Amino acid sequence: MLNHIKSVVYGFSLFPWLIGFVVVGKSVSLGAVFLDTYSLALENRRIASINFQVSARLGRLAQSAI
Repeated sequence: MLNHIKSVVYGFSLFPWLIGFVVVGKSVSLGAVFLDTYSLALENRRIASINFQVSARLGRLAQSAI
């Protein structure tokens, strides 16, 4: 009987820890999604800048050829 009581007490004492783990895990996941989205936006901005520079150079080449 004493072992049963210990296991029940341990089970209840782990419950708040488990809930905290789930909440922290979800917030960390949301942070990771935000950072991934932000880094993707920065990469898109970098690529757009490169495309603009290439387009400007091609435009100047076309103007000089005319």
